[in-house]
Amino acid sequence: MAKTVFGEVNVTNSYDYLVDSDVFVALFILKDAHAHTVNQLLTDIEQSQQKLCTTNWVITETATVLSAKDSHQTAINFLTMIGEGTIPILPITPEIEHETHQIFRDQTTKRISMVDCSNVATAKHHDIPNILSFDKFYTRFGYALAHN
Repeated sequence: MAKTVFGEVNVTNSYDYLVDSDVFVALFILKDAHAHTVNQLLTDIEQSQQKLCTTNWVITETATVLSAKDSHQTAINFLTMIGEGTIPILPITPEIEHETHQIFRDQTTKRISMVDCSNVATAKHHDIPNILSFDKFYTRFGYALAHN
């Protein structure tokens, strides 16, 4: 069923999860506190044939974090996986970026990520029911944290 978001009629959602940067980071940095959980979650999602997607902003943020926390080569390995993979990358359109700015403006605490705000705007825009992340920020918008 189509629904109206940001004044536009959108097509029916075909994704179950929008993947956030922290999940990708845990997938590539084995010493990350969430590495084991991420591997199990992704296995469970694949076995249940649920569909993942992410955004171009998440890809950019993830490559930057991997380069800073681990190595430039790890960031390149991530970009190679994304380039060869099957996870759709949703663009942050001008409409989604406008909503991202509004979500960011509405926050009252420090250290709010524009990418996190863009994930909320994207999930709303595409009617994606879940954001796969360990970031408590998303609970403000009714999204559950990733767990296993």
